[in-house]
Amino acid sequence: MVKRLAIIALVITGLNAEVKRSIANPVKNVSTVAAFNDEIKKDNVTVAKFWMPGCPPCTASDGMYTELAKSYTDVTFLKINIKAGQGKQLVKKYKFRGVPTFMIFKKSNVLFKKSGYTPNTTKNDLVYAITSAQK
Repeated sequence: MVKRLAIIALVITGLNAEVKRSIANPVKNVSTVAAFNDEIKKDNVTVAKFWMPGCPPCTASDGMYTELAKSYTDVTFLKINIKAGQGKQLVKKYKFRGVPTFMIFKKSNVLFKKSGYTPNTTKNDLVYAITSAQK
C-alpha cells in the first residue's frame, strides 16, 4: 500500500502546471473572442458561463458550475468575464442581457441558453441540456 502511494505521489509531482490546474479547477477562463471560438468549435460539448464581478448570482453559481465541470470530465467548461477582455463582444454576438448566462455549444452551434440563476433549477437544466447534447 505504501509503495502504491509513493508511486502515485511521484506521478502527481511530475504533472505539469496545466494538468494540476485542471485537476484543481476544471473551468477555463477565456478572455478573447478567438480563444472562445477555438473552444466552442470542437466536436465535444462546451458549456460557457458569462459573468461579471459584483454580481451576487454569478458568485452564488460558481460552486455548482465547478461541481458540474468536475462531474462531466468529457465536457469543456468556460468562464467569460463580460467586463474584461473581449467579453462585451460576445455579449453582443449572443444577445443576452442578464448574468449569469449559461450557454451550451457543440461544433459552434448554440444548443442551450439560460440567463439567471436559481440553484436547483439551473443545475437541473444544465444537466439535462449537457446530457442531451452528448447524444
